[in-house]
Amino acid sequence: MLVAALAVVAPLLRPGYVLTYDMVFVPRQPWAPALVGLGSATARAVPSDLLVVLASHVVPGQVVQKAILLGVLAFAGWGAARLVPAGGVTPYAAGLAYLWSPFTGERLLLGQWPVLLASAALPWLVGGLVAVGRGEAKGWLSTVVALVVAAVAGPPGWILAALATMASLVVGGVLDAAGDRRQRIRMAGLGSAALVVLALPWAVPALLRPHRPVSDRLAAQVFAARADSVLGSWGSVLTGGGVWNRAAEPPGRGSVLAGVLGVLLLVLAVAGLVLGRADATVRLVAGLGILGLAVALASLVPFVRDAVADLPGGALLRDATRFLAAWQLAVAVGAGTALERLIRSLPRDARAVPWALAVLPVVLLPGLAWGVGARLHPVHYPRDFAAVEHLIGADERPGAVVVLPFTTYRQYPWNPSRPVLGVVPRWLDRVTVAAGDLPVGVGPGTVTVSGDDPLAAAVGERLAGPGGAAGLGTLGVRWVVVDAPLPETQLAGLIPRRTAGVVRVYEVPVVDAARATDPERGYRAPTAPVVAAGAVTVAGVLVALVLAGRAARATRRPVLQKQSSGSADAS
Repeated sequence: MLVAALAVVAPLLRPGYVLTYDMVFVPRQPWAPALVGLGSATARAVPSDLLVVLASHVVPGQVVQKAILLGVLAFAGWGAARLVPAGGVTPYAAGLAYLWSPFTGERLLLGQWPVLLASAALPWLVGGLVAVGRGEAKGWLSTVVALVVAAVAGPPGWILAALATMASLVVGGVLDAAGDRRQRIRMAGLGSAALVVLALPWAVPALLRPHRPVSDRLAAQVFAARADSVLGSWGSVLTGGGVWNRAAEPPGRGSVLAGVLGVLLLVLAVAGLVLGRADATVRLVAGLGILGLAVALASLVPFVRDAVADLPGGALLRDATRFLAAWQLAVAVGAGTALERLIRSLPRDARAVPWALAVLPVVLLPGLAWGVGARLHPVHYPRDFAAVEHLIGADERPGAVVVLPFTTYRQYPWNPSRPVLGVVPRWLDRVTVAAGDLPVGVGPGTVTVSGDDPLAAAVGERLAGPGGAAGLGTLGVRWVVVDAPLPETQLAGLIPRRTAGVVRVYEVPVVDAARATDPERGYRAPTAPVVAAGAVTVAGVLVALVLAGRAARATRRPVLQKQSSGSADAS
């Protein structure tokens, strides 16, 4: 699996940073309250960004990024391979089918590494749940660790973990060992409590924000699954794709050959899931896969999509194809199981056939190799970013920073052909405001999905007013950083402080000192409950790890004692 992962990310391991859409790493990102949910924007990257920040204070940010990209792919494939215990080619086939998929390519191109992290944890979580269902105490440790890793990915990872837990209680795994109703209730209670504790770091800030996001049917429609193959929208989802962004389609995904081979792999997988239904692991991944597939396909049904968007927290299910990791795992295990049955029925001189089928995912999507068809590669930050960090960091006066142009994504000349979130907020050690609205091309036109950061909305209104950028001081803004071409007329009234290079800096002439001390006042959740929620989660995780570790050691001790006794008798 390491070889397959290297085949995908090898060019990304060169010096530099891979910057694409939502994936932004910097040499050493500073601490900020928003990392724990104490910001004006919705806590979508909690706690994943916090762990990246902590790691970047130990090793450079580019090392952290490369370790994550290589690790998540290798562990995803390895975890899927372990779910097919038969020897020979079958584990490799399952691991390769999970790792080498349209889902992986699309999430890499979108820069959604937390989603890939959650997908890497998913097969290990399934393995742990199955072990618990068989009464193996060591399964608790695997389950707890995998749950925590999935939860690090934030809401998407938490939802995948919840789907796996639900599947284990409904269709197999845990219920195999739960012989009575009381035991079933106990298992369901433990699973629910764990999920609640793991959701606290991002759920509490979201629930206690003064300005909660409203339902947005337009956003649900924009981020719905769509056809990215010749199989149409439903066929695209069934074969592990359907991403809403056309720019995130891996090379070759839309070819007729990819469609035919995708159907072949799908038939093979479904056959394996049916043939192996007596096995607890196969039943569990099948149930999990159906749940993930149902969430993704629901975005294709207008009245269901709108109903979900109107629910409290319905935005969590936006971009529903993120949850196809569950279905992709079912396809991988099903394919491995089918190959295992096929090997039994073939004569020895035809054993090359399973190997040919095992590499079917690579033949189906060769464009995933070498940085998704060389579309991803590292770049180096211009020195201007470090200079701006030093300039603003040397100013001891409080105040926020606004990044212009006031758009969500950039296409920097030094990061050619790849849109990426503005990188300035991750460089600076103070509140930095960037646009929250997202223009998305739909058909021949463009629609704008409204952001949910009230401070960004206030800045946008002020920029559109008669005073322009010079009036930002009333919001507590002291600095304006320009990191892309912008007409000078939009900077009228600002004081130039650094105008050379690719990043320019301007000072706002008059600043409300009281507001500058806390620019996010009134826009974020109260501090005490958010900190308490994080503390409860950390304490809960530590307690669970200790208890699961003790249970695992307790199961090993009798085995070791028995072996020692046998050795003494023999002597």
